[in-house]
Amino acid sequence: MKCWWVNQGDGYREERQLACLWSPMLGGDGRTIPHWEAMKEIQKGDIIFHYCKGSIKAYSYALAEAEIKEKPNTKGHSHGFQSTEGYYVKVKITDLYPEIAVEDIPEEYKATELGIFAKTKFPKQGYLFPVEEHLKKFLMSQISVQPSLDFHQYKTEIDIVFSWEDLLRETGQNPEFLTLLDRTIKRKKQIVLTGCPGSGKTYLADKFAQYLTRETDGLIEIVQFHPAYTYEDFIQGLRPDTDENNNLIYRVIPGRFLEFCNQARQRKGNCVLEDV
Repeated sequence: MKCWWVNQGDGYREERQLACLWSPMLGGDGRTIPHWEAMKEIQKGDIIFHYCKGSIKAYSYALAEAEIKEKPNTKGHSHGFQSTEGYYVKVKITDLYPEIAVEDIPEEYKATELGIFAKTKFPKQGYLFPVEEHLKKFLMSQISVQPSLDFHQYKTEIDIVFSWEDLLRETGQNPEFLTLLDRTIKRKKQIVLTGCPGSGKTYLADKFAQYLTRETDGLIEIVQFHPAYTYEDFIQGLRPDTDENNNLIYRVIPGRFLEFCNQARQRKGNCVLEDV
């Protein structure tokens, strides 16, 4: 598993809504650009940190390797294209709250001759860069995830078998309690877990979601709500864009919930939407 740093700037919001990374294949003069070519090195399960205007706003998991695809409806990288084809990577994004501000990253993690913070306190210009090992350890500690486990929670296709016995063993919960949860969610189609921070609610929800989607084409999606999360982020909203004549237009872009619903319609198995 490798970690990446993506500078998205004005394109962050649109790429965030479309849950993807996209870069051109060639510059305006027809040459290849190293920080765009890096897209071809992304592997399924890699973690990407999304930087925009002074802070890391989210992290994501790559759901597949890069493919060549037409430019999606984003504002990023809108000048100097040789063509509208580029490298496209589908990702599963989790918003960070609070965000990780650049000034909060200790200087010892920036003091390298090569890398993202080469000879400066701010990220160098470009789109995609690999994260050095020492910086990777710091960033991973800030988001508190275990990549080998967490990728299964975010993957699009459920291809693991997670039995009732697995659920009992990995959660350590009383069988009667888990049976109550199982019956409730099958009857009500939703459930709310309450408790103080750090009591294992999210962990239990993740494991139960794996159980509900076992041996099916089911889908698991995690949404992290915070004070800055808007209706437009969750349901849908208007986004500024330009048409083929470079005129300002507004497009309706679906939010995380509608994206989830559209994917769920194409599946026969259980689909689980978690919010934390």
